[in-house]
Amino acid sequence: MSNELYVRKLLSILAIALALCVGFLCGNANAAPLGAATLSAFQGVAEPFGIGTSELRHGGLFRKWRAITRALPREIEIIAQCRDDMDACPDEARRFITVIDKAMTHRGYAQIAEINRTINLNIRPMDDLTLYGVNERWTTPLVTFANGAGDCEDYAIAKYVALRQIGIPESDLRLVVVYDRNAKEHHAVASVRYGGRWLILDNRSLAIQEDVEIAQFDPMFVLGSQSVKRLAAAPRKSAPANSDTAGIAKPMASIAPETPFLL
Repeated sequence: MSNELYVRKLLSILAIALALCVGFLCGNANAAPLGAATLSAFQGVAEPFGIGTSELRHGGLFRKWRAITRALPREIEIIAQCRDDMDACPDEARRFITVIDKAMTHRGYAQIAEINRTINLNIRPMDDLTLYGVNERWTTPLVTFANGAGDCEDYAIAKYVALRQIGIPESDLRLVVVYDRNAKEHHAVASVRYGGRWLILDNRSLAIQEDVEIAQFDPMFVLGSQSVKRLAAAPRKSAPANSDTAGIAKPMASIAPETPFLL
């Protein structure tokens, strides 16, 4: 295991130990048994890739995610109406429901893997300039399925909603914006907490990885149902001064909320 992954694993273990310590009041004989409140605190110890966050309430990323969350209830309503009358259901909603229903034939981790696989295979990768004539546009699942194409955040949003539709709580779902040092570009992925681990669903791979296993990602922002947060990630080794990636992945503290993510 590389030093970088070792540090991430160690930080995750320390966070879990802290949560358990709080749950048991560090061994206090009068402590209550481990119950739902303690489990809730344990599950919420860390966001994907990180051990701390600061919330954002302005900037381009905040505005894009807020527009998506405001549009989603209408699409959820359409899906519910389709369940009652499939004959009147738009084609894009039918295709999205097919993804959800296929996942529901599985259980546990297999449901997550099925959603990742099926959405990756049902959407063609295409940039926003080609699709819409603009550099960047985030779309809801039914718009993406109507086009049959999208870029990374469109895949991620569709997976986020599909996972919610199969019953995964919003508290266990995130979109994550990262800087991919291998591809030298910003990237968006979906993340789901399963078995106490954050799993990453990437449109560029059918394989699902745990967050701490992906060394090339510099995590930057995490998007939940009600918030956009800047991630405080585990420390990373500095790149050599003559590296061709030097200066690309800036320290997160220097990245303003208005950073243009051409996703």
